[in-house]
Amino acid sequence: GDLVKAVRIARERGLHPRFAFTNMNTFRKICSTESIIKSCATFVTNSVDTLPPPLTLQEINTMLAARSYLYGLQLRVIDAQIPHTLNENTSVLSIPFDDDRLVLSENEHFGSTQYDILEMTNFSSIRAIYDHTVIKKFCVSDPYPKELTIGQATAIPVLETAYRNVYLRTDAKAW
Repeated sequence: GDLVKAVRIARERGLHPRFAFTNMNTFRKICSTESIIKSCATFVTNSVDTLPPPLTLQEINTMLAARSYLYGLQLRVIDAQIPHTLNENTSVLSIPFDDDRLVLSENEHFGSTQYDILEMTNFSSIRAIYDHTVIKKFCVSDPYPKELTIGQATAIPVLETAYRNVYLRTDAKAW
């Protein structure tokens, strides 16, 4: 019901969603809903009211493709942890999609990685620059002189399709 409504509203606004992106936790919730289980089950399974085996992504996508009112929408599960490096060389792993979220998109590529030249500091150092990466070698005296080498790059993800996507909450809460 809600997915059909979201696709209909998107199409009324000139968008043509072909893919629905979500994370693994939300995918598990989708697989366990009664309406999805019954939609993917065979006629015999539904008529004798037995539980089918756990659903796969392929089974759900086959069911979605058979629904003409969803215009061939296909589900994509994002199940990757991306490391984010913070200051002081600490890094954190995180999943790029929160639980209970679904993104409807016209294509599978949200954007690209954009690079920029790093700002140069005022201290004297030996620098090697290649594309978006800078390797700096310098000396500090705090309190004893020591040599440091730092490799830096400025790369940020750019969401190029932000205004062509539909963002949904699947937990029945308002934004």
